[in-house]
Amino acid sequence: MAVALGSRGIDRIGLVARTLIGWLRERGAEPFVIPAMGSHGGATPEGQCELLASYGITSGALGVPIRAEMETDEIAQTASGIPVRLARVARDADAIVLVNRVKPHTDFESLTLGSGLIKMAAIGLGKIDGASRCHEAATRVGYETALGEVGRAVLSCGSRVYGVALLEDGGHHLARIEVLRGDEIPAEEPMLLQQARAWMPAIPFADVDVLVIDKAGFQDVLAANPEVAVDISALLAQRRAALHHAEEDVTARFKAGGAESRELKERILDRIRSYFGL
Repeated sequence: MAVALGSRGIDRIGLVARTLIGWLRERGAEPFVIPAMGSHGGATPEGQCELLASYGITSGALGVPIRAEMETDEIAQTASGIPVRLARVARDADAIVLVNRVKPHTDFESLTLGSGLIKMAAIGLGKIDGASRCHEAATRVGYETALGEVGRAVLSCGSRVYGVALLEDGGHHLARIEVLRGDEIPAEEPMLLQQARAWMPAIPFADVDVLVIDKAGFQDVLAANPEVAVDISALLAQRRAALHHAEEDVTARFKAGGAESRELKERILDRIRSYFGL
């Protein structure tokens, strides 16, 4: 029985993995771990095992093998023509248990699909072959369609598939665990996604003019959306150039003196008085 674990730092994921594998072994199953993380870990068996080890997930800690082979097979094509790739070691298993956190995705907005069991089925179990095809298809049909079609195809691939959905609260603490059969995942995951979204930290104001984010919080924003740094740097460069131009213009006007200089001074003084109610 393949237990699929990913590359994300989920609260108490090592404990969850040990508990699940122990429960399966007590009932006569022969579980093993599959790193289900697409191209992460450098898309190598060694790199993916190292990522799992950073979360306390090792063969020695769990007492079961970790099968990190990268070979995949094409098992289907979706309605949009997307090739569905599945790790061969998962395909050969009698059953697959997906273990992943359900939460909104950082790269696309959807009310029904985020990071979770369906995404792990589509990209994680597809290794680098499946991940590449999903990302290519997303540029054509969008992430929601690509991941949804491929994920549902994997869930009905023939092996018995189950899911352990993990939800964290606003403090990134494990708050809820749901165990699902494969045919329940497409219907149940959207509701779990809404719960996860409701537990996420939110600004308790409908109308905000200024939002102050500390350094640690802004680092999280940039890590999830690197393009924001590019946009901000371009905007700051434009503002700095405009400010420099304005400073040169004001300096030149004051040096010129005369009526224009006096008019400028009076306008600035009027603004100061108006702002402070003088």
